[in-house]
Amino acid sequence: MKNKSDKEHSSRTIFLEAVNVDKRPREELKKSEELYRLLTDQSIVGIHIIQGGRIKYVNQATALIAGYSIEEMMNWEPEGYRVLFHQEDLPYIMEQSKKKQTGDPNIVVQYAWRLITKSGEVKWIESYSKTTLFEGFPADFVIMIDITPRRKAEEALLRSEEKYRTIIENIEDGCAELDLKGNFTFFNDAICEIHGYPRNELMKLNYREYMDKENAGKIFAKYNKVFRTGKSEKEAGYEIITKSGHRKYLDVSISPIKNDINRVVAFRVIVRDRTERRKAEEKSREIEERYKALFDRSLDFIYTIDFEGRFIDANAAALRRFGYKREEIPSFNIASFLDEKQLLSVLKIIQELKETGTQKELAELKLRHKDGSYVYVESKGSVVMSDGKPVAIQAVARDITERKQAAEEIRRTQEQMRAFAARLQTVREEERTQIAREIHDELGGALTGIKIDLSLLRKVAGEIKENSVKDQLFNHIDNTVKHIDKTIQTVRKIATELRPGILDDLGVLAALEWQLDDFRKRTGINYEWISSRKKINLDEQCATALFRIFQETLTNVFRHANATEVHVRLRKKSNTYILEVEDNGRGITKNKIDDKKSLGLLGMRERALAVGGRINIEGYPAKGTKVIVEIPVKQMNKYRMPGKRNVS
Repeated sequence: MKNKSDKEHSSRTIFLEAVNVDKRPREELKKSEELYRLLTDQSIVGIHIIQGGRIKYVNQATALIAGYSIEEMMNWEPEGYRVLFHQEDLPYIMEQSKKKQTGDPNIVVQYAWRLITKSGEVKWIESYSKTTLFEGFPADFVIMIDITPRRKAEEALLRSEEKYRTIIENIEDGCAELDLKGNFTFFNDAICEIHGYPRNELMKLNYREYMDKENAGKIFAKYNKVFRTGKSEKEAGYEIITKSGHRKYLDVSISPIKNDINRVVAFRVIVRDRTERRKAEEKSREIEERYKALFDRSLDFIYTIDFEGRFIDANAAALRRFGYKREEIPSFNIASFLDEKQLLSVLKIIQELKETGTQKELAELKLRHKDGSYVYVESKGSVVMSDGKPVAIQAVARDITERKQAAEEIRRTQEQMRAFAARLQTVREEERTQIAREIHDELGGALTGIKIDLSLLRKVAGEIKENSVKDQLFNHIDNTVKHIDKTIQTVRKIATELRPGILDDLGVLAALEWQLDDFRKRTGINYEWISSRKKINLDEQCATALFRIFQETLTNVFRHANATEVHVRLRKKSNTYILEVEDNGRGITKNKIDDKKSLGLLGMRERALAVGGRINIEGYPAKGTKVIVEIPVKQMNKYRMPGKRNVS
């Protein structure tokens, strides 16, 4: 509801003068009534008279505002006009009507309210009422004006002001207005926060009081230019001093506020605090300088390429190592350094990096020097992002040429050592075979000859007539024969241990079975033998390697496993024979498997490697150990000795 004083609408009361009929002559009265009717009927202001709860008079303007005809309104029942009042405004209207009837001096004669038209439309009305005489009796003379357009405009303006006030109060940028002397006349909370002053203190400050002389001069020059030209100006990076004494860096936009005659009378400013941004920029600059120093001084090769493989940049170490100058960078790409196979692989990695935006190991690369020689590097690449999009790849590579050469030298040395070891094993087997044969043939033959001679001697001794001498001689001969028999057995055992004849005579399969049976006899450990093969086609070196590894495995079972059973399985898979030996003992530990000082295991591995095979050992605590030996049908190793026959 909106109240106004009677004085503001005194011009409307001219109509009331015509009502007082008792004070005028009849002719003047008639003339006045005609004038009154003419004015009221033609008025654009709604006019009606209410007396005794009924409408006694209503003009056309009122009818148009309400949406009813004059006849309808004149025929309303007492207080039927209440249909025009909005339910929310009705109590207030009736309250003012009651005050008028009781003569309350606090009555409001002019206020705004909402009218409900016949069609249900809501209109805002501003009305003025006064008690007067009509046809000799008290009546309410009411004037009303449709202020709906004005009200809507005011509400729209209010909403607009509220919207912009909300924006101004909630944006992070500072908004303010200053007079021509540079004093604040208006500002939002952000200005207080930026300057560090409470509102009541900041309102009293001139801009010179929170700036040093240099910055105040810069800002004054901007204000002066805006005043002279009437155009907006911007200033980036000027400094202020907050109440706490800290310095802040601000960007400001200054606009003129002009009066009706286009003169600048004040300034409007938008201030943005860029202190944190400035710190970030300085930090970024420091990081960039540090990165540049690392980039230029790094011993590793650092380079940047696009997704087509073209070089964008490279550090001094990379250029120096590959024999190029900086100005040559645009002239080469990754194809200048890689062979065709590596190029395809690297291009695939580049595409993956572009799609995933992640980091990836480019692994080991062999890069071509400008002079045609090669440099070995380990390289790692990551995507360079800009505005959330991948734009390039930056990579770091380390020269491993010397390490590669050293590794190659170690590899060659290892190959030589393995070749030497393989040759040594071969020579040892040959020597063992030779010694075993000589012991068996020479020593065994000699012992057999002595035994024969003793038999002949016993026959001759039988001709001796003196029994005591004969018996004594017989005893010596028999004892000697027994010693010779034991010696022959020992000779056979030594010969067998040096080189089992069964390995050469019947083949490795029979030798494995014989070795298992001999192992059971000597140790009392039971075994299970499973083989799907009736014959094994291996050359002598491979067969010997398989047999010796098997021998060493059984020896380890006896010495270390504390087992009661051994399960042995021989099978063939593709072109490889696989021998599995599993016991039920204590189980070998991981540390023992990896122990470089375990010469037995090391010898087994070297034997397998010498013929292109391999060994895998698995330990299960308190359950046992499993040894898997794989020997190829055809020797795949360069250490193979030529001219050796196959051993079945």
